[in-house]
Parts: sequence; structure tokens; C-alpha cells
Amino acid sequence: MKCLICDYGLIDEKNICSDCKFPNHPNMPDDVRIWARRMWLEKCKNDKLFDPKNSPPSPDTQFKKLEENQNKQTEKIKTLEQIIKKSEARGDVVKKMNEELKKTIVGVQENKKKIESDAQETLEIKSQLSTLETTVEQKLVALLDEKIATFQEERSQTQKQIEDLSAELSEVWKFLKAKQEISTYSNSPTTSSSNQEATPIKTSSDRELSWQEHQLIEKYNKKKESLVDCITVSETKQSTEDRRLGKSQTVILEENRRGNYWIVEQEGMTYLIPSDNLRLNEYNYKTVEAVFECRGYQINISSNFKLKQPAIVKQTTDGMNWQLKKPGILEF
Repeated sequence: MKCLICDYGLIDEKNICSDCKFPNHPNMPDDVRIWARRMWLEKCKNDKLFDPKNSPPSPDTQFKKLEENQNKQTEKIKTLEQIIKKSEARGDVVKKMNEELKKTIVGVQENKKKIESDAQETLEIKSQLSTLETTVEQKLVALLDEKIATFQEERSQTQKQIEDLSAELSEVWKFLKAKQEISTYSNSPTTSSSNQEATPIKTSSDRELSWQEHQLIEKYNKKKESLVDCITVSETKQSTEDRRLGKSQTVILEENRRGNYWIVEQEGMTYLIPSDNLRLNEYNYKTVEAVFECRGYQINISSNFKLKQPAIVKQTTDGMNWQLKKPGILEF
């Protein structure tokens, strides 16, 4: 078998070339073989073994040179052996690194599987939470609907009880009012003296009072000063003049801080009641009678009165005045 380096010598049993003395290894890397061949060619060039112009050296010289070359080759062989060992060591390192890399890859794959498993478990937990939230929301909505229905039913029952109670109070109020009217008219004089004149009673039927009207009447008759946010008004001069001339019976009121009436707003209704400075006499009772029916009033005799029914007014279209809609009742 020829040498893999010089292509001249033969390989002996120790894998050493008989010519160039380089060791030959079957698995020698290409870069090592190329380097060894370059070294051999450089040696041949330095030794001028192939230059025909030079005379052949003497056997001793040639032997010495061959011996020196052999020593050099031996050193180079050692160097090559070290390089081969290093290469083999590097191969072991690479092999070890490959093993570590394989272990790392296996670990990464196991972590990936674990992450995928955790992700799947997370998705399942999210799905369960979503289902739970939906269930809880549905139950809360159902419970809220049930509570609302119960509240509405209780409210309806309470409203009915209030309506029944209002109806009962209205009946009681009507009874007391009728009783009071009977008592008033039974005690009133049947004849009038020459200096007394009975005020004609206005034929205005009593209307059914609302609950807030009852409260307003009670508050007015017991403690007028407790009424706040009242607007003091009086009948306009034009309204008074038109009624006197018979042009119109409509009563129009305007704001006047010295007026004889108060306007009170309650629950969307506008009521008219006497102010605390109203004093009836023979000069103004006809004007007052256009707004309030004065029951039991006697000129120059009656002074004190109680509010029995507030008058109802509404604001005019211009928003500046008020117009009487339903007269009230004063009882002397």
C-alpha cells in the first residue's frame, strides 16, 4: 500500500512510510494529510533531492541527512500524534457536547410537553371559569328578577292599601264635613237685622280632596307660619274691572308682596290659599268671594275663618300670571 502523503514509499506493519517516514493512519483527517504532504514537499525542496544539477551526496552525508530527516520526521510524527490526540480529544469533547445537546433537547422537549399540558389545563380551567361565571350570572339575574317581582308585588299591595286607606279617610272626611256643615247651618241666624246682611252662599259643590290637600289644610289651620316657599299674589286690576263690568268672570292673579293670597305648589298641583294678612270686610268680601266661597260669613260680625278647601289655579301661557280654575272654600 502506497504512502498517503508522498505517494512513493510503502507502508510497513507499523503504518510508517519507508520513504517519507510519516505515519499513515486510515482515518487520518484530510487537513492533517495535506499539512504532512506540504511538509514533505518542503523538505524535499530544501534537501534538493530532486534537483539534477546537484551532484549526489556521499553515502555518509546522505545517511546523516537521512538520519537528521528521520529525527525531524520523528519529531513531526510526535507532533502529528499530539495533533491526532488533540483531534481525538476534540472529538470526545464534541461527542460529549453532542450528548449534552441531546440531553438538553430531550429536556426542552419534555418542558415543551409540560408547557403544552399546562396550557391545555389552563384552557380547561378558563373554560370551567367561563361556564361558572355564566352560571353565576344567570343565577344572579334570576334572583334579581325574583326580588324585583317580589318588590313590585309588595309595592302593588302597599299601593292598594294606601288607596284603600285614602278612600276610608275620604269617607271619614266627608262625614265630618257634612256633620260640620249641619252644625254650622243650624247655628246660623235665620233673619237679618236692619244693619246686618247675610252673605249669599255660593252654590259650589265640594270636590273630593286629595291627600296632599288634606295635609295643606291641616297645616294652614294649625300653623300658617310653617308654610314656606309661598308666592304672595293678588287679583290684577284689569281682572277686577272686567268682572265688575261683566266683561269676564275669569280671575287673573299676579305676584304682589302685599297681596291677600298665597300660591303653594305640591305634587305637580298649584293651590291658592288666603295669606296671613287677609281680613274680610264690607269693602273687599265680594272680591274675595270670587276666589273663595265664604260659608257662614256675616258682614261686620265674622272675622275668623278656617280653610276648608284650597282653590286651584294654573299658570297663564305667558308664564307671568295665574288663572283661577276652581274656587276654594272658607268657613267662618
